[in-house]
Amino acid sequence: MADGFNLITYEDDGFPVELHSEGDCARAVASGSIRESTRIIVYEPGGRTVRQRADENALFQRLFGTSAPPSVEAVAPPPVQEAEAKAAPPSPWAATAPEPAASIPLAIPAAPPPPPMPEAPAQPPVRVRLRDRAWFLPGLLILLAGAFWLTRESASTEDDPLATSGETVSEATTPIAREADLPQQTLFTVREVNLQSRPTSGDGVGKLARNSEVTGVIVPGVSGSERWMRIREGAKAGLYVWAGNLAASARPVIDTAVTGPHQAVVEDSIRSAPSVTAALVTNNGGRLAAGDTANVAGLVDGNWAELALRGGGVGYVPAASLGIGSASEQIVDAAAAAAAAGAAAVNAAADAMKKAIDTPPRASWGTRHVFVRNQCPYPITLAIYYESSEGWQTSGGVLWRYEANGQGYPAYRGQRLNAASKDIYYRIVEANDERIDNFAGDRDVTYGSRRYSMKRANVVEARGGDYQLDFTC
Repeated sequence: MADGFNLITYEDDGFPVELHSEGDCARAVASGSIRESTRIIVYEPGGRTVRQRADENALFQRLFGTSAPPSVEAVAPPPVQEAEAKAAPPSPWAATAPEPAASIPLAIPAAPPPPPMPEAPAQPPVRVRLRDRAWFLPGLLILLAGAFWLTRESASTEDDPLATSGETVSEATTPIAREADLPQQTLFTVREVNLQSRPTSGDGVGKLARNSEVTGVIVPGVSGSERWMRIREGAKAGLYVWAGNLAASARPVIDTAVTGPHQAVVEDSIRSAPSVTAALVTNNGGRLAAGDTANVAGLVDGNWAELALRGGGVGYVPAASLGIGSASEQIVDAAAAAAAAGAAAVNAAADAMKKAIDTPPRASWGTRHVFVRNQCPYPITLAIYYESSEGWQTSGGVLWRYEANGQGYPAYRGQRLNAASKDIYYRIVEANDERIDNFAGDRDVTYGSRRYSMKRANVVEARGGDYQLDFTC
C-alpha cells in the first residue's frame, strides 16, 4: 500500500494503466501521461473506490505543485460543566429571544427591565446558544460541498470511459480487478483474424494467420456481450483478438487449392470439426441449405471443406455437398451425379425403360449399368468395387451418398458405372451420417488411398437389364 491507496488506475490511449506507488504516480505526471484533467480511480485500503480528476487528489496536488484547498474542521461544542448547568435557572427570555445566525450581529429588541431575580444567571442564555451551535455551520458547509461533488460526478459519468453505466464502480467489478484473477490460457486462431487495440470490432491494427498461437486472458468486450482475448505474451502483447475466432487446439492442415465461394448442391450439416460426430456450429443454425453459397477456405482431411463463416469462426461440411472433393475420397450425391451424367444418358435411360417390356435382358457378357436403391430410413454412403470391360474399378476412391429411400445410377466423371458381371462389391462407409469402422467384408480392396474390407453384393437383374443393388438395412 502506498500513501493511503492500494491502486490507482487511468486510461492512456484507450489502455488501462495501473499505478502501485507514489513513484509510479510521479513518473506518470513527469511524462505527461497524467494531467490535472485526467480521470483516475483510487482503490483505498478500506475497500472504498473513489473516482475523481487527478487535480482533486491530494497526492497528485502535491505532484502538480498545487495545494489542497483549506479544509473545514467541525468544532465540537465545549462541554458545559454540570454544576454550572444546574446553577442556571430557566430564563424568562428563553422563549422570546430570537435565535441568532453566526454571520449576523445579535440585536435584542428593547424590553422592560426584568423583575428582580433572587440570583443572577450564571451564564447568559444567548452565550450558551452560540457555543452550542458553533459547530453547526462548518458541518453544514461540509455536507453541502459533498453533495455538490457527488452531483457533478454523477453528471460526468456518461463521458467517463472507465465508468459502468448505471452501476457503482467497485473493485470487484472493474476490468482491471477481474483481469488480475483470470486464468491465462493458450489458444489458436481458426482463420486469419484482425488484431484490435481495444476489445471491439474495427479495421484492426494488424493480422494473425490461421493456426497462430496466442497466450493471454479472456476479458469482456466494449459491448459487454462479446468476449475477447487480451494477448499477454509475444510481440502482439496488449492487443486483442475476438474469442469467436479462437479454439483450444490447432486446426488440421488445409489444402488451399480450392477456395472461394461455392454453392451447396445438397442440404447438409455444418460441424465444428471435420467429423460426422462433431457438434453442429451455432451459425446458420448448423445447416447449409441447397443453393446456399459458402466461402470455402480450403480442404482438410481429404474430403471436408473448411468454411469461413459470416459471423466469424469456421465450420466443416463434406466437400461433395459443395460439388468439390479430393482424389483420395470424394463423396458424390447420387442425384447430383445422375444429373451430371448429361441429357444424353438420361434420354437413353428413358428409351431403355420404354423398351423394357418388349426387350429381353442383355446378354450376360455385355456391360450393364449399376443401379442402387436405398430402402433404409436414413442416408447411406457407399464405396462400389466392380469389374468393367477394362478390369476392376475403384472410380478414383469416390463414395456415393444416397438419401433415405433414395435411388439412382452411380456415376463417375459424367458416366454411369458399367459392370461386366454380377461380381460387384460394396462397403457402407457411413450410415445415418455416422462412420462405420467395423464393416465385415469378403475381401480387402485398396480403394483410392484407403484399404477397405468389402462385401459381395446380392445383385438383381432389373427388367431393363441393369444390375440392381438393394439395401434394406
